Amino acid sequence: MTDASTIVADAFSLSIPPGWSSERFDGADAVLVAPVAAGDFRANVVVTSVESAASVDEALRVAVEAAWHQHPGAQIVATDVWPGEVEGRRLVFTYPVGEADQLEVQKWIWATGARHVHLSASCTPVQRAAVDPVVTRLAATITIASPRDVDTRSDAFADAALDVRDRQYMRVDGPRVPRTALDLLATASRNGRVAMSALRGADGAALIEAGFVNRFGGLTARGQDVCAHWARPTSAVLRVDRSGGYAAGYLSAWFAASSVLLAAPHPPGIEPLPDGQVVVWTTSPSRLVAAVSAWMGLAPAPAVADERDVVLASGAIERRIRDATTPPPQDAGPHLLAAWARGWTAYDIRTREGLLPLIALDDGRWWRRRSVDDGEQLVSMPAAAVYDAVHAVVLDALLSA
Repeated sequence: MTDASTIVADAFSLSIPPGWSSERFDGADAVLVAPVAAGDFRANVVVTSVESAASVDEALRVAVEAAWHQHPGAQIVATDVWPGEVEGRRLVFTYPVGEADQLEVQKWIWATGARHVHLSASCTPVQRAAVDPVVTRLAATITIASPRDVDTRSDAFADAALDVRDRQYMRVDGPRVPRTALDLLATASRNGRVAMSALRGADGAALIEAGFVNRFGGLTARGQDVCAHWARPTSAVLRVDRSGGYAAGYLSAWFAASSVLLAAPHPPGIEPLPDGQVVVWTTSPSRLVAAVSAWMGLAPAPAVADERDVVLASGAIERRIRDATTPPPQDAGPHLLAAWARGWTAYDIRTREGLLPLIALDDGRWWRRRSVDDGEQLVSMPAAAVYDAVHAVVLDALLSA
């Protein structure tokens, strides 16, 4: 049943957000559509339910498999416990659409003992800031009909998130060159040519082999495309420095009129490139958040923290990144002590707006470095929070370019 502000079904009831409209769609129990300008993607929420006695964790695993199967190239970002009278799960993923578009999905899943209820919210990266508060409130206020004598909670998910890292390593197709060769290529931005004398060196040979210049130093079509991304002084929008456990290096991003040029070493899980080499490729602005988070190896991971945040002396975190034998702080709790012994990789995301300093552990968990009085802290972050932070700085960098 639907009135002007509420949808009531056998398995759930929810309120229609102000300004949103309700529509009918075969196979869905409810469809809500956000107000949009003509031509924009219609951000939407779809609620479905199916008969099933399976647990909520099994429903989550099925939803993850469906995301990969239904949306080729989907990147699973996070899987969380969603508290409530009927405990649920939240799945966050993003996937490419068409030639250049990207959609982001948050899917909430509940198991009542008799049915599974799914609430799926889809939007573009640019719409997310406006849509996310609305759909999060929907997921927090939806009423799930559950038999009173059925315990819908699950203990299996309490201490671990669904590990999908070995199934979604980022693959990057593009020419590989020394980063110094890109610096040489940049000299052709002014007159369309690389000096013949420079072609005799290793960097010049690498540019010819990669197809950026011809043997006379003139830019090829591929070289012209790369140089076009360096035309504006403000085209450099992003740099992600990687150091510590995984191969060191940095990702650079330059924003042109309709695409983003990226140059970076391989992401985690792929055979590292020789020292100093990078792979060069382009993506659309809509896909930059997904590209950066995938290059960093972001995937579902829990957040585990001690009761008290330890303040580390200035420089202690940097010393631990450089040297894994650095002893932990004396007042570290058990979780910090266990994490201290794992592999660390630091990611410093730099834009004109500032710095986002993150640390990835080799089991997929994440910390954020935070400056405090008298030192620094390591703040444990769930994968969804990491994605939110990366999303915000990348979009801000593009919008301010």
